[in-house]
Amino acid sequence: MRTQKAILKIIFLVISIISCVLPQAQGQSKGGLVNVTACDSYAWQGYTYQASGTYIHEYTNADGCPSADTLHLSVLPSLPGDTTALVCEPFEWYGQTCPETGDYYHTFPGGGYLGSDSLLVLHLTVKPVYHGDTTVVVHHPIEWYGAIYNTSGEYPHTFEGGSYLGCDSTVILHLLVLPAPIGDTTAYSCGPFEWYGITFTESGPYSHTLHGGGYLGSDSTVILHLTIEQPLADTIVAAACDVFEWYGQTLTESGYYSTTLVNEHGCDSLLVMELTMYDPDLEILGYQDVFYASDIWHGIYHYYVVDSSYSYIDSVEWRCTNPQWHLIPLSDYHCVVIVTSMGTGTLMAHPSNMVGCDDQLSIEIRATEFNDHTDDTIPILVYPNPANKDVTVVAPNLVRVQVFNVLDQPLLTVPPEHNDSTTIPIEGLPGGLYVLEITTSSGVYLKRVVVWK
Repeated sequence: MRTQKAILKIIFLVISIISCVLPQAQGQSKGGLVNVTACDSYAWQGYTYQASGTYIHEYTNADGCPSADTLHLSVLPSLPGDTTALVCEPFEWYGQTCPETGDYYHTFPGGGYLGSDSLLVLHLTVKPVYHGDTTVVVHHPIEWYGAIYNTSGEYPHTFEGGSYLGCDSTVILHLLVLPAPIGDTTAYSCGPFEWYGITFTESGPYSHTLHGGGYLGSDSTVILHLTIEQPLADTIVAAACDVFEWYGQTLTESGYYSTTLVNEHGCDSLLVMELTMYDPDLEILGYQDVFYASDIWHGIYHYYVVDSSYSYIDSVEWRCTNPQWHLIPLSDYHCVVIVTSMGTGTLMAHPSNMVGCDDQLSIEIRATEFNDHTDDTIPILVYPNPANKDVTVVAPNLVRVQVFNVLDQPLLTVPPEHNDSTTIPIEGLPGGLYVLEITTSSGVYLKRVVVWK
């Protein structure tokens, strides 16, 4: 039995050798050949090669047979380039700033032989710039390299090409200017003021120099800050409603008032005030007894706030208590009430002027139905009604016809064209309700007419 097992192992081994050798004998290689040209180095099968040559990688393939891959490698070096520069200040090279002496590098990818990288090297020498400092303390302006300086500070001066290897050199002046000793004097005067033999009549700063009296023998300056209080004669304008308080005075009438003011330095000033005292005498002007003009046209009535003292009315707030009537403000002192029903209502006004004076005003309005005062025994005819151009009045023994608005203001007076008729031109009248007062030899009669536009 053992002999049979050994024979089987030998047969299996022979078959394996034949399966690995037979493909090779038939020209079927299990390995591979790779040709590569690289710059500087090449990584292959876990190794990095930096020199040209032939490299073999042995391994066992998937069939369990030994196999090998071959690499023919050509390594080309990067092409370097050298640049030498000497400068006096920081140097910019291929987008980078080189501030000090040293070597700097720049690579052009693929810019060398057969596509290899090209490396440039900058050998930079930055030459030093010479700096010199000078410190000076003075009491007066100083000239330095052709320039005049009179205030403390640091002032540089450059000598172009004046230092090592032709670089610019810079010297700096550290200047301290000490002011000459100054003395201040503050004075107030109600008139001319004398100082060091000079008379001053206006406010302002004035200076006087004492030669050789300052620090280290420098000049000494004294300054006078002078304020001359000129007499004030000023007039102001003021307005009030009833009472005005002014420097302890209670004023109730318009006029000119004056007071004398003494400031903290004892100088007098005269102040005059022009006072206007507004004591408005306001009332509402308009009809209290009005008409409701039926369904054809509602009664339109105008109301005004007037002031017998001629005070300027700045604004008026209007209000009407009858909710069925319409209130239309037209200006600061004028409104219209459209009476749309019979009844009563209170028209209230709250006027105020530009200085804040105000008042509360009211007027009672009583509205009744409009009736024509016509004697039925007298035949009177008005047509067309409503009208927009002409109205014809027919009545016996006509004397005249007058046209009134709802405020009872006469607008037109027309004499009769004939004994019993006349034509009234109403084309120029605004649309609205009007009353015709028709006078005949037997009496006066009223008719209403509506003008429409």
